[in-house]
Amino acid sequence: MRIVCKTVLLISCAFASASNAQQAAPEPKRVALTDPVLIVLASKEATARIFSPEGDRLPILATLPTGQNPQDVAIARDGRLAYVTNAGDDSLTVLDLEQMAVRDTLRPSGLKSPTGIAVGADGKKLFVGSRGTNSLLVLGASGEKVSELPVQLPTSVAMSPDGKRLYVTSDSTQSVLAIDASSDKLVATIKTGRQPRGLAFSSDGKTLVITCVAQDIMHVVNTATNEIQATLGAGRAPIGAAVAPSGLFAYNTTRELQAGTVSSYISVIDLRHGNDKARKGHDIPIGTMASKVLVSDDGQFLYIAAMNPTTPSNTVIAVDLAMMELARWVDGGAGVSGMALRRGRAK
Repeated sequence: MRIVCKTVLLISCAFASASNAQQAAPEPKRVALTDPVLIVLASKEATARIFSPEGDRLPILATLPTGQNPQDVAIARDGRLAYVTNAGDDSLTVLDLEQMAVRDTLRPSGLKSPTGIAVGADGKKLFVGSRGTNSLLVLGASGEKVSELPVQLPTSVAMSPDGKRLYVTSDSTQSVLAIDASSDKLVATIKTGRQPRGLAFSSDGKTLVITCVAQDIMHVVNTATNEIQATLGAGRAPIGAAVAPSGLFAYNTTRELQAGTVSSYISVIDLRHGNDKARKGHDIPIGTMASKVLVSDDGQFLYIAAMNPTTPSNTVIAVDLAMMELARWVDGGAGVSGMALRRGRAK
């Protein structure tokens, strides 16, 4: 109880002290390609804000324009480029993370209401959910169509750590499709609960977690067999998902109506005793209308997109997992949607 009360107090103080002030967009600052960066999309502003995640600190590096209503962002493995899906104008924005600038805007043929996106291991393919055409488009890096797979109402797209498998959520069929990233062929169909949304892997790729918004559950999947090993309650309307680098814990964001306000929490899922014995642990209150969640390289912090309960702006929150409490928040822009983290690499 002490931790929960302390956390609530920290949230109230942090949000109250911020009032309605907005971060001024600075001149772009460059960082080494070996350094981590956090990209946060603001759908209502049509921007991508790029931060330097330094523990609980999130200094801003750049604010770059995107297309209308950006939804998701994926970073190439070499860390140089990021690709943003824009549902409002059926385009992709290419961000240059070395120059901290917009490199290009792609308008692929057949792309309509794009949602999730992933980049192939060699950077030569883009996998994009095209919700308006009920398909997954496989594109070349310049936006040319390579192939197209039927997927009913695709939403989230995630690439396995080894780059060999792609996983796509299908809302209307209550399933997640596993696709061979080399041949673009369907490998398996994982039947899930209603409205699968969050997808996240352990760092070794052996475990995939799937959150199902309309059924309040998280599935734990063995990727070697694509079979569900555990299903457990994960809080109300779990959306975003992340797995600790150690593979010992999973995290998801929730939304629960309380006294007329949508309150959000981070649910902590204990995976230490194997997938078949996964169980829900702590809840950490974090504000309202939380969506995406990512975990830092060292596994000590979570970065979460959520709404500030005292102002209409959206925020990016840093949660200290050692203390199990909110540590800091920064302005992520209005209508925070997609997020992606470029992992740090040895120099």
